[in-house]
This record gives sequence, C-alpha cells and structure tokens, in this order.
Amino acid sequence: MAEHNQQIFSKKVISAAGLLERAGLPTYAQFVQGWLPSEITVAIAEKVGGVETPIFVAAMQAFYSALIVAKSGDTVFTLSAELIHALRDTEIPDIPVEEVRLPFDGINVDFPRGTLGGPAAEVGRLLMCMVPGDRFRVVYHHDAFTNYVSFLPEEGKTLFQCAASAQEQQHQMLSDPSLVQAFRDAALYADYWKTDMFRLAINTMLYITSPDADVVEDKTQLHEIHAKLQGLKKGRKQEVLLDKLRKAKQRKRYIVGAKFRLAAEYNAALTDKGKKWALQQRVRVMGHWKNQPYGPKSELRRRQWLAPYWKGPSYAEMVEKGYVVR
Repeated sequence: MAEHNQQIFSKKVISAAGLLERAGLPTYAQFVQGWLPSEITVAIAEKVGGVETPIFVAAMQAFYSALIVAKSGDTVFTLSAELIHALRDTEIPDIPVEEVRLPFDGINVDFPRGTLGGPAAEVGRLLMCMVPGDRFRVVYHHDAFTNYVSFLPEEGKTLFQCAASAQEQQHQMLSDPSLVQAFRDAALYADYWKTDMFRLAINTMLYITSPDADVVEDKTQLHEIHAKLQGLKKGRKQEVLLDKLRKAKQRKRYIVGAKFRLAAEYNAALTDKGKKWALQQRVRVMGHWKNQPYGPKSELRRRQWLAPYWKGPSYAEMVEKGYVVR
C-alpha cells in the first residue's frame, strides 16, 4: 500500500512539475530549499508515510494557486506608490471570512520592487486567487523561491479565526511537538498572515472591491496598437499587430489609486533645521476599516476605508531638537 501511494505521489509530482516548467515557475526542490529547516521536512515526510516526495506534494499546494492564476488570472491591478504606502499602514480587519472575495477568480497585483520587506524585497507581483470550495491564496515567487499564504474560508468564522486554524493545521503535521517552535521560527511561517505581503494583499482585495475604490481600466496598450493599425495594409506587420491586439484584449489592466494622495505630513522626515521638534505632540494613526451605515433607516452596512493619518496639531516640518547633557 505504501509503495502504491509512493507511486501515486511520484506521478503527481512529475505531472505537476511539467506544468510548473511550462508556466515558468520554480520546481518543488527549489521551493523547499531555504524556507523549511531539514528537520521539519523530515518530520512531515514521516507523518504522511514517505521519505521525500510528500513534502513535494505539500509544496504543490503552493504552486497550485500560481497555476490557477497563470491560467485564469489574466487581470492585472497596478497599485500607485502612495496607495501602497497607505494600504501597508492599514490594520487588517477581523471581518467575516465571507467578505474575503476577489472581483475575479484570480488576479495579479503589481507594485514597485522594494515594497515588501525581508526576502521579498525584490518581489514586484502578488498572485491572488480564490476558487469556489478551495483556499484563498496569496503567492509570490522570486528567483528560485516561492512563498505563499493560504487559508480555507470556514463558514461562520472570521478572517483571524481562519488564519489561526490554518496555523494549527500546520502544527498538526509535525509528529514531534518539540519541532513546533522550529516551525514558528522558519521563514515560511513567521506569523505569515501578519506580514507585509498578507497585509498588502488583504487590504488591496478589500479596496478594489469597495464601492468608492479608485480603479480605472488602463487601455493605453490597446490605443497604441489601434493607432499603429490605422491605414496599415494587409501583410506580415498587420498580422503581428492583430495578434498583439488579441492578446492585449485577453489581459485586462487596471490602475488602482491614481488619484489617491497621502497628506504631505504623513511622509514628513526629520531635518536638522530649527530649534524644536514641531510634531512632538502628534500621533500617527494606522489606517483601518469600518462599517458605514446606509440605506433606508441606515439598516444596511458597507465597508469604508479610513486612510492612515496624523492626529494632533496641524502640519509643520519635523525638525531635530538638540539636547545638552549635563
């Protein structure tokens, strides 16, 4: 029986590996290397009755979402720099998990490199997808490594409860309780649902599905191709442009937050001018979400985003104050 299961696992790995290669994604071994300590991979392998292959199958779950997005996620949302700053400084709301949804089955979220911290500093795209009956997944890959966050939306639970449940499931994969702390310390875990990656993803998802979102379809590429086709006679050049036009129509592109502006003082920096610290009584308030009443007798609710801001005296340049120690 164990040998039969091993053969099934191997076939799944070989089949999915071909899909990964065609999609231009890293292999399983590259995913495992550098993210999970060896004692963790061995423990998981022992738990499911294999030696090496089962951890590859577990890694396959990470790539499964990326493959979904690669196949059906032809929609790209590009975030403006100031909106990124604000969404990263916004608390994740503990909302009913039913409210975690996307406008499409899968989307690509683009942003400048350097947006995320740590090992994700060079990442410029998140792959987000949610398939009915499946997990909500946020995936990024860079060089040889892929990282992901996923949780199963459980009816009647909140976002935080589902995240905690996902963490508990990870713990249960370990046969030795002493390895739990090692797993907590691993880069893959690292309170993953509290990271920049997950906070930016969840807040972006909430923003683009909110009624007041600043989301505009970007048809620049379509207009450029149409302009080149004007007056062009039949021939190889026209065929190439028509093919580009067809592909461009398949991939929807949106600009998010083009009109959004942070208050000037939010990005204020310390200088060496002046003799006092003008903002010493001010407090930076994280962005947050709240339920706004609307409709007849205000019986209905819709989610409203309050961007981060400064609370305190009006804006003035922050300056460094010199102290004399006696």
